[in-house]
Amino acid sequence: MVGKGSSANGGRDYRKVIQILESKPDIEKDSHHMWMIADCHASLGDDPAAIEWGTRSLALLPESVVTLELLVGCYHRTGDYDRAYQGICVALNRPPPEPQRLPRFLRGPLKLLSLIPRLKKAADPGRMEDSLIKSNQRQLKWREWARGYKSWYEETHGARRP
Repeated sequence: MVGKGSSANGGRDYRKVIQILESKPDIEKDSHHMWMIADCHASLGDDPAAIEWGTRSLALLPESVVTLELLVGCYHRTGDYDRAYQGICVALNRPPPEPQRLPRFLRGPLKLLSLIPRLKKAADPGRMEDSLIKSNQRQLKWREWARGYKSWYEETHGARRP
């Protein structure tokens, strides 16, 4: 789901994030912001809206595994198992994302910035590294779940090609 980026987002005010992003004049050209809107809708439990925005985002950036993951979750929750399976097949046929790491050259400047009281939390390299580790673990867990879902689907529905 949406991470802590803006103050609205950090407070989990998903409706406010949606309102701000939807008001952007160039929203139709920004796949990342469309994904964020989709993610906010998914966080609010509005899977149809999440599917709409996620599909629009994926149309601009078809290689986005993160968007596929979001859409697969929405399809699964709404009982559209065929589309969930199709999305999983596409996602699993792509190489897994490279594990994210905090570049070493950023550690020194971030440590200095974290000495400024206002920036202490935001610039903490340890906190950033923990966030990246959690993101990497989430990716691995999703792929494991997707492989299990794919096996289940093929056993219960017969192997199909998306």
